[in-house]
Amino acid sequence: MAISERPAQRAPDRQPTAADEPERLVARVVHIAAAVAVAAVLVQVTSEFTNYFLFDMDVWALDVDADNNAFAWASSVAQFAVAAFCLLLLLAGWWSTWPLVGLIAILTFFSLDDIVRIHEEVASAFREGVLGLETAWGRLVWPIIFMPLLAAAFVLLWRFSERAPALAGRATRIGLGMLVLAVFAEAFSTVFHLGEDQALGTLPDVVEVSVEESLELAAWILIAGAVAATVLTSGRRTT
Repeated sequence: MAISERPAQRAPDRQPTAADEPERLVARVVHIAAAVAVAAVLVQVTSEFTNYFLFDMDVWALDVDADNNAFAWASSVAQFAVAAFCLLLLLAGWWSTWPLVGLIAILTFFSLDDIVRIHEEVASAFREGVLGLETAWGRLVWPIIFMPLLAAAFVLLWRFSERAPALAGRATRIGLGMLVLAVFAEAFSTVFHLGEDQALGTLPDVVEVSVEESLELAAWILIAGAVAATVLTSGRRTT
């Protein structure tokens, strides 16, 4: 007697439920932030190399390391956005008061500093007046002087990432890694600036600036997206 075979029945696809909506919202926001970060990096790198190869670094608006142009503004806005989203989390009672207050204060300072370059002025005064070192050492001196502030921001954002929705937390930690690399890139550039008065605007300088500034801008955009996603889901259950 022939044995009849029944085709295996396929389990019905699981339909999204209301419980899945916070995770999907976090994913959408983080993915949008990542796309914006990639686009921003492409614009910055294209601008810097166009300025180098076509205009001999004479176009201020295309110099991603210049003060008070659109690129400095973009980085400042990204940092201030993180501070603003942290303020919303504070008002919502999402986390303890003091960690969020600390983040808001530090990130607001960073946002202002990106425009007025406080860290460069302080480092320059210390380098010249106290250490008596040449200009190139300023790239190494300022991270040392501001290390307590940088470390505090890193620790607070890392603690935020542990409390945030899973994908937002990962995005924040990736952003923090990129910021660490950006600081190391600038510190390392001291090597080819030492004893070289004309190092600014050379190809090694252009490459270093492109890497450093792109890492920094992309990182803050990604972190801003992660904190924004957390704000949007702060009243909902996520995993």
